Amino acid sequence: MLRKLYVFLGKNEEKAYKFFIEEKSFPFYIYIFLFIKSFFSFIESIIRNISGPGGFFIRRQYYKLVFKKIGKDVLIDVGVIFNGAHNISCGDKVWFDCYSVFSIQLGNLIIGNQVHIHTHTFIGGKETIQLDDMSAISSGSKIFSGSIIIPNKKDDILSPITQANPNLMNYGKVWLKRNAVVLANCTVSPGVTMEEGSMLLSNSFLNKSTKKFGIYLGVPAKFLGKRL
Repeated sequence: MLRKLYVFLGKNEEKAYKFFIEEKSFPFYIYIFLFIKSFFSFIESIIRNISGPGGFFIRRQYYKLVFKKIGKDVLIDVGVIFNGAHNISCGDKVWFDCYSVFSIQLGNLIIGNQVHIHTHTFIGGKETIQLDDMSAISSGSKIFSGSIIIPNKKDDILSPITQANPNLMNYGKVWLKRNAVVLANCTVSPGVTMEEGSMLLSNSFLNKSTKKFGIYLGVPAKFLGKRL
């Protein structure tokens, strides 16, 4: 029931955003739905910062009612922010580590089993992001399923508060296959697939798909070799 309400309120948030971008006045009913959504946001802001085992238990019980699917032994740590929690599915033994941000109001996040998403990571965008079994994302890394294309000088650079030209947007599913690993402080671009067992080493920028068990490093990331 709570998830259905989140979905409904999320659709009205999208409408409010469009009114805002188009510089139109909000209809009165939008204010009502935004007020209701603010109540749930307030609840989340409280449970987000409860420390200790009690916090883990409360967050799990709450998001069991919101996620599309949640498996066994899921840990949601302190300070984790979900924007679009109703678009998340996850399997067993998933750890959402401290102070990570998941911004998927318009997309989907699909997580398999035994997945660790480390502290201070960001995952977001308009398209699906899929993390298969035993994949991992280390501290400070970012995964985007949407970004801008560099425009000609006659075109404005886009931002979330300007009307989007679809020809200047780059959207694409990001997929980390089984045991693919992103190490610390990396960025993964839209449309990238990390094949099984591949690794992106720290401080790298990945804008192309990888080979199975390949090791990648650099800006942009280059193929170094294969795991032995």
